[in-house]
Amino acid sequence: MTLANLPGPNFTGADLSARLNAVMTELRSARSFPIVAALLADTSMSYSGGARRVKAGDGVRTIQQNFGYQVAAPSATNHHLTTAGGVKLYALPSATGAFTVRQFGGAEGSDITQALQLAINAAAYGLAPGTQATTGEVLIDLRAGLVSGTIQVGYGISGGSAEFRRVAVRGLGRSYSNDPHHMGTRITSTVTDGPTFAISAGRFSSISDLSIVGVAFAAFQGIGAAGLAPTQAATWDAALTASGVTPGRRFAPHAAIAIDPYCGTAPAGAYPVVTLPSFITNTSQYGRQGSSMTRIERVGIYGFEVGVVQTPADHDNNGDFLTLRDCDMQYLKWAVSVGNNQARAVSGQNCTFLFCFAHLTNNQHGRQRGTVSGVWAGCGFAGFLGKLIELGDLFFGGGLRYEDCDVESLHRIGDIVGSSSNEKEVMFTNCTVNFRHNDMNVVPANVLAGPTKGQVRFIGGDIAGFPSMLSFRVDQIVLEGTTLISAEAHAKDYEKIAHNATMGGLVVPLLNHQTQTVRFEPYNLATGNPLLTRVAVNSGYRFTGRDFLCPLYAGPVLRQDDYLTRSMVGHRPYFYRSDAIGAQITGATRNQRTITFTSTRLGNINDRQQWGYMPGDIIRDAATGTVMVIRSTDTATGVIDAELQTNYVLNGGGYDLLDSAFSLTSGTWEFVCSRVYASPRPILGSTSTAAATISGILGSGATTANYGLAVGDFLFEDAERVQTFSTTGRLEIMAIATASGTITMNGVANRTLTDWMFDWWIKAPPANSATR
Repeated sequence: MTLANLPGPNFTGADLSARLNAVMTELRSARSFPIVAALLADTSMSYSGGARRVKAGDGVRTIQQNFGYQVAAPSATNHHLTTAGGVKLYALPSATGAFTVRQFGGAEGSDITQALQLAINAAAYGLAPGTQATTGEVLIDLRAGLVSGTIQVGYGISGGSAEFRRVAVRGLGRSYSNDPHHMGTRITSTVTDGPTFAISAGRFSSISDLSIVGVAFAAFQGIGAAGLAPTQAATWDAALTASGVTPGRRFAPHAAIAIDPYCGTAPAGAYPVVTLPSFITNTSQYGRQGSSMTRIERVGIYGFEVGVVQTPADHDNNGDFLTLRDCDMQYLKWAVSVGNNQARAVSGQNCTFLFCFAHLTNNQHGRQRGTVSGVWAGCGFAGFLGKLIELGDLFFGGGLRYEDCDVESLHRIGDIVGSSSNEKEVMFTNCTVNFRHNDMNVVPANVLAGPTKGQVRFIGGDIAGFPSMLSFRVDQIVLEGTTLISAEAHAKDYEKIAHNATMGGLVVPLLNHQTQTVRFEPYNLATGNPLLTRVAVNSGYRFTGRDFLCPLYAGPVLRQDDYLTRSMVGHRPYFYRSDAIGAQITGATRNQRTITFTSTRLGNINDRQQWGYMPGDIIRDAATGTVMVIRSTDTATGVIDAELQTNYVLNGGGYDLLDSAFSLTSGTWEFVCSRVYASPRPILGSTSTAAATISGILGSGATTANYGLAVGDFLFEDAERVQTFSTTGRLEIMAIATASGTITMNGVANRTLTDWMFDWWIKAPPANSATR
């Protein structure tokens, strides 16, 4: 017997009538359907009568998924679902308080946009929206689904009941490396004009355990990880355009997840208008509240202009304490972008970033002054990364820190263009940074640039994968205990000299004498072989004689052979010269990696030795940070050949410049002598005016062969030291006689000194090298 066969509940027997009425009430209030699709397709249930007459408050259930529903009143406007027969339903949360996408009609592999939005609305705003809270949990209980419009995770609109909410959207697990053959929830997004998920006014809201694949995934895969293409922002923009995305929209970027995209007043170029549910009484598109404590956990993001963007709106409003944890982010132009200065503590732990143009930016979206103070810890960067950071003002918040991160296949650390006097520090602690420039065949002019007044600090860790020189173009760069590992073994003497002088390749603005404590492997210039062990350049550094030279950035160091007294020789004397192209530098040309020019400085033997115009000496272009090392100098004609160590790209069979701002017709180049060394033991001697000798040499220096010097070397005298021979322009050693305790110079002294300490000397340059 079915309900249609049951007679109406009108009986003369009171007991029978009561029993039959109870049975019919129970049958009507507990409707069962095999699956959700059958429920939604049902036409048998009705408010007005028929086989399955229902009223508000009746219960309905699906058998296979065990989903529960409650019949809404016929006049309801806040219901979740409607059957084909016109019965309105509220979805009921599970015993744990969660809603699921299948519960709202979502099916495997189908477009789940509406079902997911309905589930989130139910989780955020309750059974009867605005009156009954839930746990805020939403489970995407599917392996695959399509999203064709922006999913609103909360509305955050003032008025009504739609302001602050906690919503937790969770999948079945992140599909490993976006491989659909692995278990997990994989959402394919066809959205091109907005974010796939928009979180507004969330409090501890989260998205977890799923993968989101955007429309640019295939195009970004086609860029490749080698050569010039992936290093250029225009390449990524072209791929976005080919995917139907308009790149570079400041207030409306194509993103997987946007935090607070609708704050403030709608700007020009805003996101498309959102259709709001009927229970939202304030229909303003913008002016929404801000979020806090958002969590993105175990999420894979692939193929978007931006992976996660915080406040891409014209407003500074919270969005703070955003955390990414255990996420996998691949094929993105910007992995993480922060737009407003109230963000505070944007951080990530144990995330991986592969094939991205940049990891973190704060000057591309929204107010373009995002606060990025926070810690990225235990993260991995691989495949290809154009730059770690693209930052503007760092005035707001605390500093930015990378801790215990592993970075591979990096093109550049990036750019910091903030100019505030209160710029905060960027710190890398115990990080491994591997550029792999040779693998990519592209060597940038510099690895970090910008006029930032804040300090960039590396503490411990390794920096590797650069061919020979690592150029920084920021004012304050500090390395503390960091190991430098250049990728190329040096065959030429001039290369080895430059390597030793720069502590393995470190070059900073004005070749600045700020002390750096670095570990590197120097060459023994006497044998031509590397030392085969990495040594720390610190207060105990003693490889300072002419066979190793004293690094540019060394602090007070020891004399190489002074084992008994272990006397400090002090700081390496430092002096550089900045020459103008078109004045002291003329006729500059480029052939492959060779820069040839004429210098007006070579007429004076002191100038060309002390100021850095001989083989092995270093040249740095002030505008781009491009580094060159001199390989040959014609002292008769003034012609110098220098080899580019940075700023080149292998193009077919030859080399081109990577940064065209490097000019051969204007600007300035900084020159510095690489060949400075300390006498291995103290040399105390005396000079007499108009005499060409340093005589009466005393102390332990007398027991060292030739005092650790060589004929053809030069006494180092800069503007900060007492000038003994410089007025004659003759500082070259012509003879050494340890028996008589004299050193004969190629010129006479200009003053009388007694028992004067002659600490610093310049090694004679190597022979000119005809080729690189």
